[in-house]
Amino acid sequence: MNRKNKMNKKRMYFGGFAFSTLLLLFLVSALVFRLMKGMSLQQLKVAIESLGSMASIVFIMICVVRGLVFIPCGLLSILGGLIFGPLLGTVFTLVGLTAGSVITFYLARGLGKSWAERALGHKYDRYEGYISKDSFYSIFLMRVVPILPFDVVSSIAGISRARVDKYILATLLGSVPGVFIYVFFGDSVRSLSIKRVVFSVVFIAVFALMPFFYKYVIKLIQRTA
Repeated sequence: MNRKNKMNKKRMYFGGFAFSTLLLLFLVSALVFRLMKGMSLQQLKVAIESLGSMASIVFIMICVVRGLVFIPCGLLSILGGLIFGPLLGTVFTLVGLTAGSVITFYLARGLGKSWAERALGHKYDRYEGYISKDSFYSIFLMRVVPILPFDVVSSIAGISRARVDKYILATLLGSVPGVFIYVFFGDSVRSLSIKRVVFSVVFIAVFALMPFFYKYVIKLIQRTA
């Protein structure tokens, strides 16, 4: 009986902590949304740079709550390049996006499969099966080749049997190419080099076409099988 009471207390504490964290995140998200509403990338750049030594922390926090205020990953990656350059921009963006994706992962896991099916639809069932069979490889591939939106992958991984450590590592490593391409574009704009801008635009175009090429190859293999 005592053991059961202890377990119930632990669940209550965990539930309270989770609720407090969620509430804090929503409040921070609302504040970020209000501050960023109507601002251009250049205005955001100036605002974040004016924070001095706190700029990197604030930028990472924006990346963390990005999914709650519906800011595209590519836009924040470009902003990271504009402010911090190719190396630090990539590192800070990756840290923030990965941390934010873990929140989405746990939200989906906590809300359950029925919620995910209502939110995402049954067409994503097969992806859940892929992730459950080989979580690291499947998540890594979905990050490298963005065949699904970033937050959708996080949600599907959350309702699957994927371990969180494998999920984090796969997300971190798999997101590197996409994040770097957009960060490089942001840094190219900052450098005012036409050649670098054109070069990075070509890379973005190739990256954007990868999901279509991937789906075409898969269909081709299925037809010949």
